[in-house]
Amino acid sequence: MTRITRRAFIETAAAAAGTSLVASAVWPLDSPVAAAGAIPTRPFGKSGVRVSIAGLGGGGRFFEPVPTDEAGAELVRQAIDRGITFIETCANYGPKEDANRSERRIGLAMKTHRAKAFLETKTDQRDYDGAMREMERSLKLLATDRIDLMLHHFIGSAKDLDLIAGPNGAERAIRKLTDEKVIRFRGFSCHDPKLTREAIARLGPDAIQAPINATRNPDFEQEVLPLTKAQGIAVVVMKAVGHGFFLKGAVGGAFDSRFKTDKNPELHRYAPPEKAFESRVPTPAEFLRYAMSLPVATVLAGWTRPRRSTGSPARPRPSRPPRARRRTTSTRGRGCSRDGVLDRENLAGDWLQAAGYRLQATGYRRRATGDREVAHVPHDC
Repeated sequence: MTRITRRAFIETAAAAAGTSLVASAVWPLDSPVAAAGAIPTRPFGKSGVRVSIAGLGGGGRFFEPVPTDEAGAELVRQAIDRGITFIETCANYGPKEDANRSERRIGLAMKTHRAKAFLETKTDQRDYDGAMREMERSLKLLATDRIDLMLHHFIGSAKDLDLIAGPNGAERAIRKLTDEKVIRFRGFSCHDPKLTREAIARLGPDAIQAPINATRNPDFEQEVLPLTKAQGIAVVVMKAVGHGFFLKGAVGGAFDSRFKTDKNPELHRYAPPEKAFESRVPTPAEFLRYAMSLPVATVLAGWTRPRRSTGSPARPRPSRPPRARRRTTSTRGRGCSRDGVLDRENLAGDWLQAAGYRLQATGYRRRATGDREVAHVPHDC
C-alpha cells in the first residue's frame, strides 16, 4: 500500500506540532494557546463544509478525569480557541449516575463558543419516539438550536440496523429534524467494516464514525475508506491511539481506559509488557499522523486537562526523528522509515505482535504469560 509521502508527513506533522495536538491522544493540552484556525481544515465529505483535522472527543477520556463541569467547559473553550473546532459527544456520555455529563459540560462552552464549533452528538435510541425525545434533550443540554452532525450511536448488529431503518425507526426522526434544518448532517458510528458497508447502503449517510488506527484491525482502511471516498462520505476517526493502550502509560497493568464507568474492567485493564517500550515504538504523535494521512475528515483525541497559557505556538518539530530514536532493524520499529515517514503498510502491527499480542478480528488479545489471558473489546467513546 502507498506510504505517506514526505511532503504530506511534513505538512501534517508541522501543523499538528505547532498546536500541541501531537502531545498525545490522552495527555493534557499544555502548549501555548494558538490563534483559532491554526490547525488545518479538511472537507467534510462532499458537503462543502470544512472541519478541523483534529477533533475533541467527549467520551470517557473527557468526562471522567476532568473534575468539574466548569473545568470540562474550559477544556472545550481552549480546544476551540486553539483551532480544534470539531467537538464530539453523545447523548449518554457520562457515568451511570450522571449520563448527561459530557453534553452538559460542552453545552456550557457552547454558550460562548457555539459559532466557532462544529458540533457532533449521537442518539442511542433505535425508535422514532425515543430518538426524538433524546435529541430534544441533547439540544437543551448543548445550549443550541442546531446540531451539525447527528449519528446513530454504535450500530452493533444487523438487528440494530433493521430497527433504525424501519418505518418507525430512529432514522426517520433524524431525517425529520434534518428537513427542519435542526440537523445539518446525519450518519452513524460502527465498529464492524462489513456492517458499516451495509449501513451505508441502507442509510445513505453524510458521515460515519469508526475506530481506525495503524494496526488496521479491524481493517476499515481497505474495506470501507475506498467506499466513503468514492461516495463523498465524511469519516470521523476514533481510537487512533487504541483508546490509550498503545501508550507507555499503559505499562504495568494499572491503566484503565474506561475509568470508573467501566462495566467490564477485566477486559480493559491490561497493558503491553514493559519490554515492549524498550525499543523504538510508534509514538502517540505518529499514531495520530498516521490516521490523519488517510482520506478522513477529522481525527478525535481525548484530552483530560486544560491549562491556561499565553504566548506563541510551539515551533514545529523537524520531520526527521532524533538519531537516537531512529531504529530500523528492530521488528518493533519497522513502522517508521529512517526519515520519519510513516509506513502505512505496517506502522504498529509488527510492534504489537512482538510485544506479545496477536491481532484478531474482534480486537487485540494478549498472549497468556503466566497470568490468564485478557482481551480488549473496543468501545465507541
